[in-house]
Amino acid sequence: MDSTKAIDKPAAARDAVIRTAPRRRGADAYDTLLWRLQPRLEEVREQNDGAGFLVGITSCDRKAGVSTVAANLAIRAADHQMRPVLLIDASAEHPTVARQFRLRGVQGLADVMAGHCSVSDAVHETTVDGLEVMPVGTTGLMDRVGLDCQHVEALLSGLRESHQMVVFDLPLTSELRHMLLIARRLDAAILAVSHEQTSATLLERAAEQLRSDGVPLAGTVVCRHKQRVPSWIRNRF
Repeated sequence: MDSTKAIDKPAAARDAVIRTAPRRRGADAYDTLLWRLQPRLEEVREQNDGAGFLVGITSCDRKAGVSTVAANLAIRAADHQMRPVLLIDASAEHPTVARQFRLRGVQGLADVMAGHCSVSDAVHETTVDGLEVMPVGTTGLMDRVGLDCQHVEALLSGLRESHQMVVFDLPLTSELRHMLLIARRLDAAILAVSHEQTSATLLERAAEQLRSDGVPLAGTVVCRHKQRVPSWIRNRF
């Protein structure tokens, strides 16, 4: 084969290869969320000379699917070549990333914030091409860490330089506490809402609280949607 011809493929053909993403069950919803974030992502890159995009997922209800949304959004971003992507577990009271990616006992965000390890030591590879994760880290350490604004700013600036997208699995809106230092510096925050469980009043209060705290709320995503029509009927139409 002529190697010159292989290199000189038309741009459209090259883009078609680059943008082909793996098919994953249930990926459509996360792809939609990703595309809706795209305008903000492009704006951030233009304003910050190609810097990475920081997005956080939170909720006002427990078991609303925050960790599911955060993990799948990060996976689909990696699938769509927004690499490298980093998923960070910032929910110290209910951590899930270490379990999801079988990384128990490793260093993570708390260890970085406490100065016990470098960022590179707290970032771990996964089996998903282009996706890395940073779990919470040492159990109980986050509650003892005195977070410093300059330290947080330096951390996030470094992550913007090293990753195209960083997804934070955040605590509940009522439990953000010191994680507000991170949440305020995000480019976008998403509220995960449990279908038929999160009341409109609670959602409105949570949204208003985030805005008053200076968190850039971009919108909501409905999780755990219940199908009212039996599957055997849906499959016939």
